Amino acid sequence: MMKTKHLKIKLSTLALAIALTGCGADLEPVDGDSIGPRFAAPEFTSPAAETAAAVDEEYSHTFTASDADGDDLTFSAILPDGSWLNFDASTGVLSGTPGSGDKGLSSVTVNVTDGMFNTSENALISVGSGGKPDTAGNLLTNSSFDAGLTDWSEAPGVYVYEHAVPEPTANVYDTGISHPLTLVTGEVYTLSYDAKASAPRPMTAGFGLFHDPWTNNTHTVELTTEWQTYTLMEAAAAGDDNSRTIFDMGGAIPGDISLRNISLIDSAGTNIFDTTPPVGSHYEAYIANAGNPWDVNLSQVMTIIPDAIYVVEFKAKASVARNITVGVGLAHDPWTNAVESVAITTEWVTYFIVVPATAFGDDNSRVLFDMGDEVGDVSLDDITVGIAQ
Repeated sequence: MMKTKHLKIKLSTLALAIALTGCGADLEPVDGDSIGPRFAAPEFTSPAAETAAAVDEEYSHTFTASDADGDDLTFSAILPDGSWLNFDASTGVLSGTPGSGDKGLSSVTVNVTDGMFNTSENALISVGSGGKPDTAGNLLTNSSFDAGLTDWSEAPGVYVYEHAVPEPTANVYDTGISHPLTLVTGEVYTLSYDAKASAPRPMTAGFGLFHDPWTNNTHTVELTTEWQTYTLMEAAAAGDDNSRTIFDMGGAIPGDISLRNISLIDSAGTNIFDTTPPVGSHYEAYIANAGNPWDVNLSQVMTIIPDAIYVVEFKAKASVARNITVGVGLAHDPWTNAVESVAITTEWVTYFIVVPATAFGDDNSRVLFDMGDEVGDVSLDDITVGIAQ
């Protein structure tokens, strides 16, 4: 949403003010503020218009404004030709019900004037399934972090595994996460990992064969709802090219489990867990102290076409309800961008924004997530970017 102000001073009024001042005329204060006369443009007081509209569902947004001079205000709007939208200048209401033939983007400009000054506000409204416009595909790589943080910026965060265990199971090994790798019998390995659960519960972790007779080295730990680091160091009871790390999460006590910073170090100091693809992981950043939004940033470099309109879709949640900044922009000075603030909750939700790359873009641009200005851990997954069709 962009706001612009245009000066339309009536020369007769301005000339009168200058003449009075030049003649030493006394000018009365206005509302205890500066000495008048005042030339204040009206200001929009309504929140930004909702950018998404769904087919066959009514869309409505009310524009409101105020004027410091107390002048009467008049609204008007510029709508696309043949638009499904209507604007009521007497109430400031923009509304309409789009049909299936209205899918796409509608650019609307709403103006408010006090007779001397004009302020305008632009709204870009997309119509599609659930309001999301169609795109021609995903322009990103490693969108689900199945290759860790490959192709993403050196963000101050890690990839996290999260496994849902909503119901009890008969055996601890009925559900869990395993990563195939090679073990050597008798070799001493150190398994280290961070873990937490949605409720206090046990988990069995270790390493061993990925086939019958399933020989392994394991320990059982008591997880809490806070991240804690656990370590198991033992000589492998058995090993071959079809071995694995073990995180057994079944049993009598349910509760979702999260893992991060997993390593399996051999006696030479090599982390052999790094040879396993982190399939099923997501990105997580930890913000304990608020600062600048860009202090904690996740980005992926991509090509942005100037004046194209982009749809950014993603899954997100946070440790506490909070906002993050999402959009596209240049990956270099002057860092021009188009972003929106998105309010996320403590549960996984899929969000999307529609942003125009107005007058910027090149091969060294990016999709960006700025998270540093509010306290609260942020999780992201399944990020896609496409050009609105």
